Amino acid sequence: MQSLCRSTSVWKPHLVDKQLQVTVDSKLIFKLKRNKDGTIDKYKVRMVARGFSQVYGENYDETYAPVAQLVTLLVIMALCLHFRMTPYHLDVKTAFLNSPLKHVVHIKLPKGVTLLGKGFGRALKSIYGLKQAAHDWHQMQEKFILAYDKRFQVSSIDPCVYWIVDGDFVALISTYVDDYLGASTDSEWWLDFKAGFSAKFIVTDLGVLDHLLQMSVEWQPYGKGVSISQPRYIMETAEKYGLVDCKPMQTPMEKNLRLTPALVCDTSLPYHSIIGALLWIARSTRPDIVTVRRDISFWLQFLLR
Repeated sequence: MQSLCRSTSVWKPHLVDKQLQVTVDSKLIFKLKRNKDGTIDKYKVRMVARGFSQVYGENYDETYAPVAQLVTLLVIMALCLHFRMTPYHLDVKTAFLNSPLKHVVHIKLPKGVTLLGKGFGRALKSIYGLKQAAHDWHQMQEKFILAYDKRFQVSSIDPCVYWIVDGDFVALISTYVDDYLGASTDSEWWLDFKAGFSAKFIVTDLGVLDHLLQMSVEWQPYGKGVSISQPRYIMETAEKYGLVDCKPMQTPMEKNLRLTPALVCDTSLPYHSIIGALLWIARSTRPDIVTVRRDISFWLQFLLR
């Protein structure tokens, strides 16, 4: 919210005639940002546009914006071990507010928020929530990366990975919206890139990668390995669905278990949501539960009957 208020390049005061201009509604989102250990880092409030009220052709067109695949991030960690590179984590503050809008977008400000005494304003940058915001930001940051070093190439497998292989020199950068995972065999090159990136955008240097996408990452000394876990996310999921007191098991499923449809379905638990959470855990850090998650997913069809 401070970024929106302090920057003169984000807004242009404008009294909108509702009958002549298409306006986009907005609201305030309050959120807690937590540290790796779950403690509160900061309290955040963000003004977001309600993009569903936009009109195609009037105030947006292109919306596609890729994000790095989970498997890509895991492969990059493996490559860091192979090439003995140290992976670093960068976070761009209010990333979307860096990219200028190509369309004229008038925003109706949330209740209690005014711009020079007016309840409307013209957005000059991609406010969070606009349909084109992620697309515009991806295009802008990609333009910077490719221009910084002409040797950079975009991966044909994942468009959010940029790489250089030049003799013994290797550099990798992966983007996940406003999170950046970078590594290089030349530490000086990485420091120069980080300095240039920080000069272009407001960047938080999070140091050596130790957490990403609710996963804790621990690097073993001398490049011997890396361990990835999700203790906080798993416990929060268990608490959310009242499963903290469940009895632990050595194996994720009974041996020779045979399930049959129940005559009356128990709808006391949101099974779809629970299995969805298990899917993310299985894909990220717990492949040992893939089989049981697949088997119990089969029975979801009976909840709909």
